[in-house]
Amino acid sequence: MVALRAGQRSRWSQGPNEGVAVMQSQPEAQIGGNAHKDFTLERVVRMTALATGCEYASLTMAEGPQWMIAAAHGGGVASIDPEHALSQRVRQAEETVIWAPDSTSESAGPRVPLAQVCAGEPVVDATGALVGVLSVYSSRRLDLGTPVVRRALVDGARLIEDALLMRHRSVRDPATDLFTRRLFEEQFVSEWGRGLRARLPFSLLLIGVDEFDAFDQDGDVEDLLQALARVISERTRRSGDTSYHFGGGRIAVALRGMQDEKAQRHAESIRQAVAAMPCGISQRRVTVSVGLTSIEHEAQIDELSVHRLMSMAEAALEQAQRSGGNSVQVRLPPTRRLPNSMASA
Repeated sequence: MVALRAGQRSRWSQGPNEGVAVMQSQPEAQIGGNAHKDFTLERVVRMTALATGCEYASLTMAEGPQWMIAAAHGGGVASIDPEHALSQRVRQAEETVIWAPDSTSESAGPRVPLAQVCAGEPVVDATGALVGVLSVYSSRRLDLGTPVVRRALVDGARLIEDALLMRHRSVRDPATDLFTRRLFEEQFVSEWGRGLRARLPFSLLLIGVDEFDAFDQDGDVEDLLQALARVISERTRRSGDTSYHFGGGRIAVALRGMQDEKAQRHAESIRQAVAAMPCGISQRRVTVSVGLTSIEHEAQIDELSVHRLMSMAEAALEQAQRSGGNSVQVRLPPTRRLPNSMASA
């Protein structure tokens, strides 16, 4: 999915006269987000533009606290500011919005051309929460209030919702709703390698439930994993934090942009939070051990495969569990000085 970070345009509540404009396109390399386009979303956006007779269309989606361009159709529309007035109106109303901007009020900056009429349809997830806006724009004074246009917008939004649901199911573990190990292995080189080339460090936590077999024998594994996933998710809310269920009683947490010392403190906070969980699962005390590894520059990622990185995290985890569990241990690449590991009884 190609994405563009939201700019600093004014919010719609500051006045209804802010024009919706199409900005000049930028090279794909300058657009942030994931490495691969979602061609299903691209096709739906293009079909919606054609069905409504509009020259331009876009899908903006929430990604953490920011809104990003997820897909676009039409010259230059890939650089529409996600904070433009139409998107804000739809997100506020949470229903279809048809709008003819005041053509006399064009914001500063390179833009082509000012939209004469536009319409937006909310996109929601399985819980009904608004997660995106499907928008169409035209430089002509089209009637976007006709049943045909309204139906095209609604159908486009529903197709996007179906595609997002299918994508969610394909990359999420059903027991924990965390991402899968397969996705971790697919993302490692492309996503985190790019971060390291930008001189951003990367740390990996491998979290294992102590005495996991005892919970398995009691038949409480599903409840345990769900409770553990909730605790970890509550403490990994940064945009660079991603959690994956690796199978069994193991969960991996990728911490992009976090150095090893800070990652150690983060791992310790997770360990303490799990140890403080109520003993409602088999009346057993739940504790975890954490293995941590960290890399800080591109040369190290070139030297390490995903499997070698995982081997270091697994070695640290096994060391923590052999030492009695409920602790954090660190294993770093040999080119790095190993700091004092943190451990708690």
